[in-house]
Amino acid sequence: MEEEILCDDYRALEGVKLPDKIELHRGDAKYNITVTRAIINGTIGERVFDFPIKSQVKLPDVKALFKEIDDNQKVIDKIKETTPARKQKKKPNTMATEE
Repeated sequence: MEEEILCDDYRALEGVKLPDKIELHRGDAKYNITVTRAIINGTIGERVFDFPIKSQVKLPDVKALFKEIDDNQKVIDKIKETTPARKQKKKPNTMATEE
């Protein structure tokens, strides 16, 4: 997929020129991005990286999902410990070889 990024309306922030307007073309889609705030080497909290919360869309609780996966894996491991292993018989090699 082709992508083109156009930057415009630069301003200096702590000696670094940053664009205030970014236009992204990705395939047939076009996105206009306006930078409202920029900080150079600032401190950010972990919540910045959380999924955005929309009023009508409830996102999954990833931590709870991983806990559920871990719990299920522990149950599977316990079943494997108590279930006798079955040995599979090897099928004879029927491929002819040249000598």
